[in-house]
Amino acid sequence: MLDAIEQGLPELVLMDIQLPGKDGFALLGEIRKSPGARVRVIALTAHAMTGDRERALDAGFDGYITKPIDIRNFPDQVQRALQGEPPDR
Repeated sequence: MLDAIEQGLPELVLMDIQLPGKDGFALLGEIRKSPGARVRVIALTAHAMTGDRERALDAGFDGYITKPIDIRNFPDQVQRALQGEPPDR
């Protein structure tokens, strides 16, 4: 995935925070350190406890969406991330 991101292929990645073998925070750190990577990354997670959203946004995610996805808000959240607008806190 990092190769594709470094080549600028995706504009947006929806990333689960709990990935097999590596957490999304660690992978996000690799993406942000990668030269030329300008992809927007939205955390897509079941982590919906108090403080989880702030932790994800403070870590550098461009947005935060909880599962199950509320389809009414999903397009707006994606559009905001693609336009580089700060996520709602």
